[in-house]
This record gives sequence, structure tokens and C-alpha cells, in this order.
Amino acid sequence: MYQALIIDDEKPVRVAITALGNWQQHHITELLYATNGQEGLSILRERTPQLVFVDMRMPIMNGVDFLEAAKQEFPQTQYIVVSGYDDFKYAQVAIKSGAIDYILKPVDEKDLNAAIERAVIALNRISVDQIEDSPA
Repeated sequence: MYQALIIDDEKPVRVAITALGNWQQHHITELLYATNGQEGLSILRERTPQLVFVDMRMPIMNGVDFLEAAKQEFPQTQYIVVSGYDDFKYAQVAIKSGAIDYILKPVDEKDLNAAIERAVIALNRISVDQIEDSPA
């Protein structure tokens, strides 16, 4: 069972991601929301969701700064960038921060669910590795 955090300053995008995701199929039982990176980082620290969707251009703290901070504190969390910009700089930051995918707005249901599936596969792999590495 996983939690997901959706960070975007545009309410219609948060609503679209919520409506289009096949959450139950991927064992995501709770969705959390933030409107900027700073709020998202606070929620990440408080609730530790395993999957985070993050926009790149937001007020207060943008996605670039969020990813750099979050990835250092929460390296096993899976990050999916959702952006209205196909700017190479943003894609580069996403890759360097270990984002599992970069989805362009408007959000496409097929692309979204493929990204969620990749993230959950990675999370499951991390869980198995932790179990195998734990002392018996």
C-alpha cells in the first residue's frame, strides 16, 4: 500500500491526475496534495509518501528546487515530473534528480498510468531489496 503526493499550483491539473490515475490497481491508497514545492517538501517530511508528482514551474519553491532537496532527503521515493514545458533544462534536472518519468501537460491517461506502473515496480523492487538485506 502506497501514498502519492501531487504537487502542482494549478487545481485543474491536480484534479486531472486524481481522476486519470488507476490508483487502486497500483495499490495507492491515499493521495496527498500541495500547491508549491515548499508545501510539498513539508508534506513529504511529515507523511513520507512513496510516489511524488511534481510540476516544474510553481510559486514559492519550483520543481527544480523541490527535486534537488527532496531527492537528497528521500532517495528511495519515486518522482514523476508533470510539466507544461518541454524545456531541455527541466528534463535534465529531472534526470539528474532521478525522476522516473517526465509527463507533459495536458496529462494523458495512458502516459500517466504507465509512469505510475514504472514507479510502483521500482518501489516493489526497493521493498524486496530491503527485506533481502535485513538481518535474519
